Amino acid sequence: RMDAVYEMDGGLEIVDFKSGVELQMPEVDQLVIYAAALRKLGIVAERDLKLTYCYLASAHVESRSISAEEVDQALEKLAAKLTP
Repeated sequence: RMDAVYEMDGGLEIVDFKSGVELQMPEVDQLVIYAAALRKLGIVAERDLKLTYCYLASAHVESRSISAEEVDQALEKLAAKLTP
């Protein structure tokens, strides 16, 4: 489940709140999967999506942008992993 999706000046921000410490090089990036899910549902922002991890224990916030092309690439990679 996505924790939050905010509309911001024609764009969208997906936020995942973490109760623990920061992850070092996570194998699976939840935010990219959430972005791919929104794209699959037909929810497309006018601009790049903003992806944010918010670590509650340390108050650390990590944000970055992802383009529609990068989301499409992520969808292709996910589909390849799920198709036998």
